[in-house]
Amino acid sequence: MHRRLLTLAPLALGLLLAGCERSVLMAESDGAVALKAKDYAKARDDYAYAVDKNPGGLGARMGLGQALIGLDQPQAARTHLETAYTLAPNNDEVVEALAESMLRSGEVDQMLRLLRLRAEEKGRPSDYIRLGRFAARAKDADTAQAALLSAAKIDKGATVEPQLALADFYESVGDRPQALRRLGMALFLRPRDAVIQQRIRALGGVPGPTAEVMPLEASAVER
Repeated sequence: MHRRLLTLAPLALGLLLAGCERSVLMAESDGAVALKAKDYAKARDDYAYAVDKNPGGLGARMGLGQALIGLDQPQAARTHLETAYTLAPNNDEVVEALAESMLRSGEVDQMLRLLRLRAEEKGRPSDYIRLGRFAARAKDADTAQAALLSAAKIDKGATVEPQLALADFYESVGDRPQALRRLGMALFLRPRDAVIQQRIRALGGVPGPTAEVMPLEASAVER
């Protein structure tokens, strides 16, 4: 009987330890909480645990990449985000994070190539806006402007997002008249938007009916 108890003891200990081991879902949940709180070191550890247990998990790869970006380790982040991109190439959040890691790693040409190919393949305004935003951050004003104008053209003046993206760009390069013009087009689409009105005031304009301008791209459709 004593010998049988000795034989069962290691098995019982193993079962106990297995029961105490964190699940991948628990680790990812803890990582998400830490990431939201900007506790990037804890998020890194939680997501690294999840990746170790399940290397093919998209959420864990994404979270680990974002945590490493937060810790200013973009090259390490890129490794995990490239894996995430392989797992989910059509996921906009993954593309955004991967582009961020590339930009912060100084891989500007590769980043622009990725975003340009995606924009050309998808043909959506949102993809051209993303290309424009990242190009502007990379100080490539020509690429940024061309991409944002393409977004507005594809959108045909239907939504406010391309107009606001263009306003952001022109304001960032110090072109106040063009920024006000695009804000006026955004106001045409959303005449009661308090944020747009405030931005116009901040640039010295006067929001109201006289400031509203039909988007150029909508005018082209009308003609």
